[in-house]
Amino acid sequence: AEKAARNPSVRDLIGRSWVHVGIKTKVQPDSFYYDKDHPEKNDSLVTFAQREKQMRTLHGMGAGRLYMHLDGWAQPGYDNAHPDYLPACQEAGGWEGMKELCDTIHECGYVFGIHDQYRDYYYTAKTHNENEAIQLEDGSVFEHANWAGGRQNYLCASLAPKYVKRNYTEILKHINLDCVYLDVFSCNEMDECFNPEHLMTRKECMEYRRACFQYMISKGIIPSSEECSDWAMR
Repeated sequence: AEKAARNPSVRDLIGRSWVHVGIKTKVQPDSFYYDKDHPEKNDSLVTFAQREKQMRTLHGMGAGRLYMHLDGWAQPGYDNAHPDYLPACQEAGGWEGMKELCDTIHECGYVFGIHDQYRDYYYTAKTHNENEAIQLEDGSVFEHANWAGGRQNYLCASLAPKYVKRNYTEILKHINLDCVYLDVFSCNEMDECFNPEHLMTRKECMEYRRACFQYMISKGIIPSSEECSDWAMR
């Protein structure tokens, strides 16, 4: 009841089943998951029109109240090039195709949410700047290549709200979103950053991540993340 008082859309979640599907997968050659022996397995694509047909089929079968969570909806593919993730995947139908999928979901009485990410900071991002990454106490910048997008740092959370606002100012011009899943914010430990240009304590990290959730709520969008954490859920 408290949540619904701040965001009435919460009431519409009750009794829904979660349909977790994706659009585009692209595993970079420097990723831990890249399959050198079967390179054809590193890329896959399902169009927005195919997902639209899937949802109409489920609706016709009487599937009940559904919530579609969509991974890999943008041009770079799942877990790639964040935070420079836009536009919607061109090969899958672009913004127009994604809007048609969203409209179909709403026609069926379902709700629509997307996966997004503002911690993993990929070198393939057009605006990647190592100076915006988390800096450790010794002045070094941590990096790894565990996920599909390959080589990455961690974006300082003090900068995450800036990128969230930038991206969703554009996304909401095209798509009437119900929900947004901000990946890893509530399951990973709080970061601290020693870069003098954007010093950040762990407590401040918590506040910056929460600001991203609050931005979604201000737009009437239901935010979520991986785990139920008291600091995030309030």
